[in-house]
Amino acid sequence: MSNSSINKLFQLRPSDEHSFDELFQRSASIGASAHGGLNRQTGSIADGKMRDEFCRWLKQHGFEVKIDAIGNIFGCMQFDPSLDYILCGS
Repeated sequence: MSNSSINKLFQLRPSDEHSFDELFQRSASIGASAHGGLNRQTGSIADGKMRDEFCRWLKQHGFEVKIDAIGNIFGCMQFDPSLDYILCGS
């Protein structure tokens, strides 16, 4: 079994959780449909608005924003400049 060192490097504050909840609520409203769905197609105005909102949130919370050649957004936080980033996602 391994031990995580994340807790020693990065502590979530209640304000961080609240801020993420606010971002999530804004995300749910951008491109919302009249019947409770979400329509935020790639390249649409709603998509651009949400991408800008997400990048702004990442920057406000100390992440370095990287966008790859096909438009994927990565929020990178480096705890040790001598080491590479570790990325995970889906």
